[in-house]
This record gives sequence, C-alpha cells and structure tokens, in this order.
Amino acid sequence: KNKILGICDIDVNDSNILCSSTNGTITVLNSDKSSSDNNDNYTIIDQQTNLHSNSTVWCGKLLSKQKKIITSGSDGTLSLCKFGDDDKNNHNKNNKVVSTLQITDCQILSIDVNKEVDGLCAFASVDKTIGTFVIPPDFENNNN
Repeated sequence: KNKILGICDIDVNDSNILCSSTNGTITVLNSDKSSSDNNDNYTIIDQQTNLHSNSTVWCGKLLSKQKKIITSGSDGTLSLCKFGDDDKNNHNKNNKVVSTLQITDCQILSIDVNKEVDGLCAFASVDKTIGTFVIPPDFENNNN
C-alpha cells in the first residue's frame, strides 16, 4: 500500500518531500524531527493513486506558501491538489484534486515553480508547448 514505485520526479521543501511515479501515484512525505537519533525519519502523510487517469505522473512541485501540489501527467493534463489537511478530529485527509486542466495530448515533462512569486509556474511538453500560469493563493476558495 505505501510503496513508492518507479519514481519520476522528487521535489523537496523545508519539511516535505513529494514523489511522483510511473504508476500514477503522488506521495508526500513529512520529515519527523521529533526523533531522538540524528537521522531524518520520514512518514507518508498523503498518497494518491490514479491522479492522471492511470498514467505516469512525470512531474510534481510543492507550492511553498500553499499546502498545494501541481502535477503533470502523460495524458497532457496539469492537476492542482491539496495535501496534508487535518479535519477537526485531527484525522489526516487524503490529497484532494482541486482542479485539472487539459493542456495538450502529449506528455507534460517539466514544471517549474518560481520561488519568489507565489503560484507562478511554467511547463513544457513533448509537443514543444511551453506555457506559464499563476495559481492564486485563494484559488480553491473561489471555485467551490
């Protein structure tokens, strides 16, 4: 259940690691700093399968100031997901797909996130499509 197979991309921020894989799974791991030894211990805090219609998730990026992830698939889509939200009873919820956009019919192999402008992203696909987009911080709240 918690295996990460065929890793295509890894993204790291201060406390999380995002892995995207060939079997259509994204996994978010969280660093456990409470351990008494000097080794970093990581626990899976979220895992979502079949994110891009059972296709490879080529790339995933953590949005630094938002608890969101942008992913790209071999189906030519970009998906925005929330992760790591706890409900009122502190039960961990799974990743939630907030929005999916079909960009092309080809694989989107690369996503880059601007580190200074929150939500500013760029992508490139196999069919030579290159684009930029902005994810507003309150995107999900405006689209419910």
